[in-house]
Amino acid sequence: MSRTACLVFVATFLLAGCGGASAPASSAPAAPASKPAASVSTAPSSASSKPAASTAAKPATSGEPIKIGLIEDATGVLANTAKDNIDAFNLYLAGINNTVAGRKIEVIVADSQLKADLALNKAKQLVEVDKVNLLSGLIVTNECYAVAPYVKEAQVPTVVANGCVAQDLLVSDKYKSPWLVRTSDSNTQVTDPAVDWAIKQGFKRASMISIDNAGGVEASDVFASGFISRGGTIVQEQHPAFGTPDMGPYVSQIDPSADLLFAFETGIDGLRLGQALASYSGPKRPVVLDSINGITDASNLPQLKEKAEGIVSSNVYSRAYDGKANQDLLKAWSAKYGDRLVGPAVAHAYAAAQVIVAAIQKVNGNVEDKQAFMNALYATNTETVKGPLSLDQDHDVVEDVYIAKEVKKGDTVDEQLIDTYKNVPAGWVRTPEQLRTFPFGQMKGKWVGMTKDQIPAGPIAVPKQAEAAVQDASKELFG
Repeated sequence: MSRTACLVFVATFLLAGCGGASAPASSAPAAPASKPAASVSTAPSSASSKPAASTAAKPATSGEPIKIGLIEDATGVLANTAKDNIDAFNLYLAGINNTVAGRKIEVIVADSQLKADLALNKAKQLVEVDKVNLLSGLIVTNECYAVAPYVKEAQVPTVVANGCVAQDLLVSDKYKSPWLVRTSDSNTQVTDPAVDWAIKQGFKRASMISIDNAGGVEASDVFASGFISRGGTIVQEQHPAFGTPDMGPYVSQIDPSADLLFAFETGIDGLRLGQALASYSGPKRPVVLDSINGITDASNLPQLKEKAEGIVSSNVYSRAYDGKANQDLLKAWSAKYGDRLVGPAVAHAYAAAQVIVAAIQKVNGNVEDKQAFMNALYATNTETVKGPLSLDQDHDVVEDVYIAKEVKKGDTVDEQLIDTYKNVPAGWVRTPEQLRTFPFGQMKGKWVGMTKDQIPAGPIAVPKQAEAAVQDASKELFG
């Protein structure tokens, strides 16, 4: 059935009040940052302990490289995701000869091994021993929550680039700071449009399966609160531990009355869930709504093949997006990495590198002027491989959200776009008060049978009509 346009959110770029004499000043949005040409350069610098008083950076005088520390989960369930992150970040930099504004860029990777305490230790090592000018990477929500207070204390510019959908990261006083921005995505940003899509297809009864960690539980809380607000019912929730070796027992217990299965399972866990769903023996398998392509990740599809057919995903990147930057990435990636597919992990890291390089260019390579550098990041308004990307007043990402379906394409299965929701922020249908006060990550096991008037912080609003059209192929694909 057809659907109409969804809310366009026009973000303003104001620094969220965080106090402190040494915190960077707020700045009005600058003109859109131009995408660096292939010949642009990149270069080094050492971090200063306090931001300079000026808001316009002087040209860099240091001959040292600009050091960027990437915190990645290179060991364990998300190893393939981390590999895509690292390779994509370096691929973009290689395209500009690892040089920006006359300064070389040096990337230092630290493996956090899916451990929040280790992620914090690695952040400290990168800043205090390796003397990086910038932290980036970060995949897992609980690692972001562990690192964020240190970022605030150490006053180190940080770009959360690789997933890390942590809902409270940029609104909670415990985590937010003028040193932190996110270019990846958030749970509400990705999930609220998915709810809107599901409701408009007529789905009424949903089962949920999500990782039993901070990001997974937050995702189910977002979906459930939105789905119930729009008239749906949660009939079941299951939360397997991260690294569950066999998803079969969970799939076999899916409530047969559910017409929709909301899933947030990433890395190898997503692969295992996809394999188990293919052997589902219930009366009728519900339509699978795959948040952030956890099941249908680029690293999983070659193994799932036709088993992925029919799965619907919601994410801020799609291989089917026809933007020029994305088409150029697909060609460059294929030329270097052959049969490895481009997925969200590649796109997140590549887009983050685009944003970081554009900010370095704006300050003429002088990243030592941390205030000017942060102001350049706040004013991000760039066409990336994911589409247009900017930041809102909380320094959180605003970008398009794509609803796609896995369909047969010749001998393969790949994404076909169903809907595109334009310029979606974290607060797309939620008020600032709801974002601050909703108990994200604390509602596990409480959603079955809940009614609209029982939702903490109140029901979520129905999206308003907007000028931007949603590209709607749902009627053709679902009847």
